[in-house]
Amino acid sequence: MFAPPLPTETTDTPYGQQLRAGFRWLRFAPALEAEYRAASLQGLSHLTLVAGAAGMAVWLVFIGMDFARLDLVARFPHWPAPLWRLAAIRALVLLVFVVGMVALWRGHHPRQRVLVAGMLFLLTLGGAAAIAIYLELRQSHDNWVLALVMIAVFLPLGLGFFEAAAVALACTGAVAVLGAVLPQADAAATLTRLAILMLVAGVAGATSAYMREYAQRGQFLLLHELRWQASRDALTGLFNRRVFTAALDAARQREAPALLVMLDVDHFKLYNDTCGHQAGDLALQRLARALDRIAPPPHGQAFRTGGEEMCLLLHGATAQDAVALGARMLQEVRALGIAHAASATTDRLSVSAGCALLAPDESAASLCRRADQLLYEAKARGRNCVVLDPALGGRVLYGPARQRDLAAAA
Repeated sequence: MFAPPLPTETTDTPYGQQLRAGFRWLRFAPALEAEYRAASLQGLSHLTLVAGAAGMAVWLVFIGMDFARLDLVARFPHWPAPLWRLAAIRALVLLVFVVGMVALWRGHHPRQRVLVAGMLFLLTLGGAAAIAIYLELRQSHDNWVLALVMIAVFLPLGLGFFEAAAVALACTGAVAVLGAVLPQADAAATLTRLAILMLVAGVAGATSAYMREYAQRGQFLLLHELRWQASRDALTGLFNRRVFTAALDAARQREAPALLVMLDVDHFKLYNDTCGHQAGDLALQRLARALDRIAPPPHGQAFRTGGEEMCLLLHGATAQDAVALGARMLQEVRALGIAHAASATTDRLSVSAGCALLAPDESAASLCRRADQLLYEAKARGRNCVVLDPALGGRVLYGPARQRDLAAAA
């Protein structure tokens, strides 16, 4: 339960790094911690409402017991001062419960953790004060409301382990302080004993909560690591063909403009043959990082669809965007400065690409075919260039080296 099994090979994603580094203090790196907190709060509003409703029901039971034990109806309105204090405490706690429940009912409250902590603390104070009043009236009382609070503190209500532990200590301390300041000796002794019992119950609850959160954090990391591995190319870290197919289908269903760039590394087999496969892998990794910069999320995605073939998908793109993207891609690849002495096109690694715009009612397969045809046209034009779809103007964009060659030839 403590340590989730690691995948065979963890990656250099934040999830894989955190799995290797561990998290014994139940804390991730800042960005990952924020992601975990956001994910852990999803769906908790419903659970918190259920727990709040249960707490309110228990409090109403205590109010009903007050009426039965203390004969409140028959004695009203000639209640002694302790009964008026008891009624005020019961009403105040009930009012806070109602307000908190309404806030949670309207959707996820931005300060849900503060709200939950405040309700638990007030419930503790109300329960302890009610017990003190019962002792003042020489009436039998129930201590288990405070035990219920200790149980509730460590329920999955949006509080992290250390936050829940702090709330538990605050509740226990409040009961101990109340016992210390009460003038009645029997009430002080009773509340002091209850504070000790709450502390013991809190230790047991904290142990269970630590184990639960440790397991949850491990499952969160493992799930996201496996999702990453299932959706990414192992060598480059780009999205894989499965995600590429799904992204094209999603773009078609949205019926919004989408630009597909299908590219191929020029003379890559020659590069592998002359420089070695390890150098080829490093070149693909550097190219992938450049493509990620060119088409960053959320509007862009980069994919490796096989071998040296890669794709870019831009959502909401225009013809002007296509020209800018193609020109930048050729410049970025050139700027990588990867020497390719065996290339017949240029002295550095270069790419050829076809760029097609998704037409209304066009299938994903048709878009891929058109982009592929434009890619082959780019190769036929001497490589190191991008051929744009006629719907984008039908231009041919050349890399810096090709531009110089063409200018010299002219």
